[in-house]
Amino acid sequence: MKSMKTKWSAAIASLFAMLLISTANASFLGPNNLDHGYFLTSNYSGEDAPPGATLIVTAETTDVRVTAVRFLWFAPDGSLARISPRISVWENSSEWTNGTGSYTIYFAEDGYEPSLSGHWGVVAIFLDLSENIICRFSIFVAIRFTFFNVIPEIQALGTAGSAGIMVLGLALFIIKGRKQKPTI
Repeated sequence: MKSMKTKWSAAIASLFAMLLISTANASFLGPNNLDHGYFLTSNYSGEDAPPGATLIVTAETTDVRVTAVRFLWFAPDGSLARISPRISVWENSSEWTNGTGSYTIYFAEDGYEPSLSGHWGVVAIFLDLSENIICRFSIFVAIRFTFFNVIPEIQALGTAGSAGIMVLGLALFIIKGRKQKPTI
C-alpha cells in the first residue's frame, strides 16, 4: 500500500512541476528600459498582432548624439523585407530618470504591415549626424492567425483551467481505479 501512495505522490508532484514549467516567463532576462540608453517597443509588444495589422515600432534613446534611426524589418524566414528611410528623432519633453540623473528621451517610429504570419524581427540602427552607427537594437513581434475555435492565452485563466483539468482527470482516474478492484 505504501508503494501505491508513493506512486500517487510522485504523479501529483510531476503534474504540478509540469504546470509550473509551462507557465514560466523569462521576460525579466533582457533589458526592458532605457538604463542602457536604447529601447525598442512595438504597439503589439508582448502580444500577438492580428493578420493585416500595421505594426508600429518605436525606438527610444537618451543618447544626445543620435539624430536619426533606420529600421530593418526581417520576415519570419530571416529575409530582409523592408528598410525604412532615415527617420529623424524627435522629443516631446519626456525624461528618463534613474540613479545617475534625468535624461531627455528621443523618439523615432516606423510602421509596416507584414503579409506573413510568424515572428518578425525589427532592428533599429541609431545614427549620428554623419550617418555613423552608434547602436543596433532589435525586437521580435509575432503575427499570428487567430481562429474562432482557439482558446486565447490568458495566463491566469489558462493556468487555473489547466490545473483544474489535471486535478479532475486525476480524481476520475482514482475513482475509476477504486471501482474496478478485482475480487478473488
